[in-house]
Amino acid sequence: MGNEVLLYGVGGIMAGNIFPLENTTTIIGRNSSKCSIIYPENATGVSGIHCQVRAAYPYLEITDLGSTYGTFYENGVKMQKDTTYRLQNNEAFYIGEKKNRFIVKIK
Repeated sequence: MGNEVLLYGVGGIMAGNIFPLENTTTIIGRNSSKCSIIYPENATGVSGIHCQVRAAYPYLEITDLGSTYGTFYENGVKMQKDTTYRLQNNEAFYIGEKKNRFIVKIK
């Protein structure tokens, strides 16, 4: 296909889900009226509006939207609120807790 950015859920409740991302912003969180990737209300560490992701081929852009627990690189480094970061193919991040992990796949 080419020019495709996918987000693979590899931990927690999103494990096994694949989210194709477009050039529009996708919001992750618990608020079902504002988020496209929706966690249940009782999801520990996930805010109502947690973070946003956007395909910016050949990257994924991610921004923490002021979540309570934070958004992290796979190595545990916390991303700063309202700052956009770029992730490349096979890089991972998690929201709130390590179990809420995603891997970026770029084709």
